[in-house]
Amino acid sequence: MNNKQSTIFLCSILLINSTVSVADSLVGPDLIGYSAIAVAAITIEADGFVSDDLGSQAAVNLGAGAETANLYAGAAVTTGAGSSAGNIYAGEAAGIGADGTAGNIYAGAAVVIGAAGSAANLYSGTAISLGDGASVGDIYATGIITGTGANSTTAYTNTASSIDAYKETLDTAKAIEQITSAQVILFGLYSDFSLPTTLGTYTFEPGVYEGSALTITAESTITLDGKGEENPLWIFNFSGALSVGASTMFEITNAGAGASVIWNTGGAVTLGAQTSFIGTAFANGAISGGAGSNVSCGNLFSLAAIDISSLISTNCIGTDTWAGSINGLNDSLSITDGVASNGISVPFKTCPKNW
Repeated sequence: MNNKQSTIFLCSILLINSTVSVADSLVGPDLIGYSAIAVAAITIEADGFVSDDLGSQAAVNLGAGAETANLYAGAAVTTGAGSSAGNIYAGEAAGIGADGTAGNIYAGAAVVIGAAGSAANLYSGTAISLGDGASVGDIYATGIITGTGANSTTAYTNTASSIDAYKETLDTAKAIEQITSAQVILFGLYSDFSLPTTLGTYTFEPGVYEGSALTITAESTITLDGKGEENPLWIFNFSGALSVGASTMFEITNAGAGASVIWNTGGAVTLGAQTSFIGTAFANGAISGGAGSNVSCGNLFSLAAIDISSLISTNCIGTDTWAGSINGLNDSLSITDGVASNGISVPFKTCPKNW
């Protein structure tokens, strides 16, 4: 496990000033700018924080006191008491908890603002209900408006173009295609290292890792040692699930600000309570976290559901040994003819499996 297979050296190449076929960006344009995208529901636990947008083909649910950017849902959006969100685009109903805040709300069905809640303009495919002390901007609804707090009480009957605006902002079908495509590309890479099914505290050097499934035991420390590279790259491919025990910590050392960490699973990703995870995860199954679990720097893309406490994707908080942020989530990481290229660093060749 500790030695790279000799073939990786045979197919290693420098690509300085070379011309190659057009690269396929690992992360497509419909995923850029999102902390998480899921086919099924996305749930952010109470008091959670999400730095970038969330998108789901199903519902999006925020716990009490949670704070997020914009929310895009093919179904309903609900936010708990005291929560805060950017603009909300819901294919069905939208509900803001008591003392909750939001930007503009576009909903295909009813909009409900809880007591002392606030929002900018409201666009509803049916009715709007405002709790005691609610404060909102202009209202556009095809149904009745009840409650107080609006500075406009006119129900406009032609709001279809405004309510459908979310479809132009996040094409969930394309986003799902891009998640699936990324998984296929990653699974096609030649591996440098094989992984066991169980690990405790361990240090990983940059490279491509492969295993059937992996369980990381509780209270482990997983160190990603960049070996002094400016843009080191770690890719982990599992045909099955990734399960991380409670209170496990992930950290990057000896790496420049362009480090990228990719986790690719054919099954679920499970993070134990109080675990702090690093990297961009692509999962064919659900991604779920125990109480207090978080992604300290990275993104979550799932073909099922996502349930997590906090998720920081940009402006990641640096550590004593590393002050960068994961950049595998943007178009700086691409793969061309089996070559994984990370930002402006010299790419390394990872041979396709049929090489």
